[in-house]
Amino acid sequence: NEPQQLLRLAHQIPTVFVPRTALPDQDKFKMAVVFSHYIAVKKIREVTKVDYGSYAKDLVPFFKNRDIRSLCEQDVSDLILHLRVELGNDPRTVDNKVGFLRAVINHLIKHGQFAAANPAAAKNLVSKRERRQSGTKPIAYNDLKVIFGSKDFAKLRLTNPSIYLIVMTGLCTGMRVSSIARLSPTDLKVSMKGATYIDISADKTVAGNRDIPIPRQLFDALKSHLSERNGFGLVGRGGKGYSDSVNK
Repeated sequence: NEPQQLLRLAHQIPTVFVPRTALPDQDKFKMAVVFSHYIAVKKIREVTKVDYGSYAKDLVPFFKNRDIRSLCEQDVSDLILHLRVELGNDPRTVDNKVGFLRAVINHLIKHGQFAAANPAAAKNLVSKRERRQSGTKPIAYNDLKVIFGSKDFAKLRLTNPSIYLIVMTGLCTGMRVSSIARLSPTDLKVSMKGATYIDISADKTVAGNRDIPIPRQLFDALKSHLSERNGFGLVGRGGKGYSDSVNK
């Protein structure tokens, strides 16, 4: 039946809907096609592509793969209710999915392919203030000392040097686990004045791409470890980063 067929099609995003020949006008703005085109043309990391693909799999069946240009604000409100009540998504997840839809429509508006105002604009359930307040609570110095100054953590340097160095690098730099885990020896550099630093160019966000100074002792330990093993030896989870490997 039609719902099952739409669901099967949605689970093939983003590959099946990238046409090799021009589509008729009545098909080129079907949601599955538009979502696939957006994912294909945007310069985004693999982990983001995976997230966007999963969002599209929820949106396409709900809207029955209709012409995206026909969406109105009530449609978006109905989607939010569906995601929150029927699928049980938490508010942040709902905001992420609606945010994906909003970004796609903004892309169409930018290219003159969506004439109306964006119906998904200003539909966040979680405000910026709530996002800030729900962040991780700062950890006191004494708490850090108890954990990372313990004998058990010192043993980790010998039993699992990769995890030990990832943790130490995170403490010194504030870098994301995924960014640290994908470091290679070539990311460790020395300035003309002899300052040691990490050159980050593939972070999750634009702001994350930067040069981060690190102590010489940590620099030497990382350089030696990464050169011997050509990396930390961790495996990402299906494009979703390295957090699971580190947590284990």
